[in-house]
Amino acid sequence: MAPAGWTLSISHSAGLAVAVAAPLGRHAAVGCDLELRRLPAAAARLVLTGPERVWVGDAGTPEAEHRLLALFSAKEAAFKLLCGLQPGTFGALTVARLTADPLPAGARPQAFRLRPSLPAAPAAPGTPPPAALVRVGAAGDGVFCWTALPRPGGVRP
Repeated sequence: MAPAGWTLSISHSAGLAVAVAAPLGRHAAVGCDLELRRLPAAAARLVLTGPERVWVGDAGTPEAEHRLLALFSAKEAAFKLLCGLQPGTFGALTVARLTADPLPAGARPQAFRLRPSLPAAPAAPGTPPPAALVRVGAAGDGVFCWTALPRPGGVRP
């Protein structure tokens, strides 16, 4: 649980833990995910859309393994941000309901823009669900993804 006045996201993988925190006066929510172990190729069927699976490519190649890990981790970070922003979405939103749009170019993406597709939007009618811009960084053979949603008119350093 975050201290009063702060937003927080935590993640862990392979015995390491990380956290991202920000003051609520500057950011509405944050999200992070650390993935240090490769994912089974079958994970793509569970969490990726059809176009995302095509973008990831053939299982077993280093590029496909990295793309799958990066996109999965980005979706985890976006999930944490969006659930922190709208806690009521937690039951309806899943990692599989986050869509990378558009898919980035290159074998090793540096960022993803992810949008939720929910059966019934929790926001006001006519208000599109927020998108999350998730950054992707190298963490050894794995990835660390993070995102933060600045608060409009928030305090700037």
